[in-house]
Amino acid sequence: MSDQVFSGRDVSEALRLAAQALGQREAELRYVVLEREAEGRLGLAARPARIAVLLAAGRARAEAAGSSERAPRHPEPTPAPPEDDDWLERIVAGLSTLAGGPIEASWDGRHGEHVLRLSGAGTGPLLDGEGRVLDALEHLLGAVARPRLGGPHLRLECDGYRDVRDAWLQRQVRELCAQVRADGQPREMEPLNAYERRIVHMTVAEAAGLRSFSVGEGRDRRVTIAALGSSDPA
Repeated sequence: MSDQVFSGRDVSEALRLAAQALGQREAELRYVVLEREAEGRLGLAARPARIAVLLAAGRARAEAAGSSERAPRHPEPTPAPPEDDDWLERIVAGLSTLAGGPIEASWDGRHGEHVLRLSGAGTGPLLDGEGRVLDALEHLLGAVARPRLGGPHLRLECDGYRDVRDAWLQRQVRELCAQVRADGQPREMEPLNAYERRIVHMTVAEAAGLRSFSVGEGRDRRVTIAALGSSDPA
């Protein structure tokens, strides 16, 4: 990935080191929490926190705040939703007003998905590192869009946040799959939301001889990757 990854004892230290390395203030950085720090347990070494700084988002913000002599940027036309998209335009306009900066929206209906991509200088409040604001907004927009679009769940992307997080998660799952194949021992992942658990299950489904299942409730629900034929925990 083109965005840079930084590590630290915790997320705060990783963010501070990223700001120092990039010559920016911490408050100016848009970032994705890839892994939170974890204490060593059951013979496992402690794990540092890792974040990915969304450099493309930073460049877009700098361009938007640059000289007024610059020519305005016109996004390329993108496919519209299958229904009248006036509701979508009103929602994006409202988000721009609340955020205090321009937000642009493009629609990606390829591969049988409904993906709404947001970008622009006004998207800063939508990115909190953990994706909580983005998840909440996706839930609300999904409820609005469902009767109009039907079909698959609406997915919200903002300045590459989910693309970066998804790519990291898939790479992590493939590494765990290799470890399970090597010693036959199951691997349990950190707590994930429903969208991310789906990515894990889909990635494991592509790996021959392995399976995945979820255990736990609510925010503590985790995915375990195991060899076919192994039993689930009691």
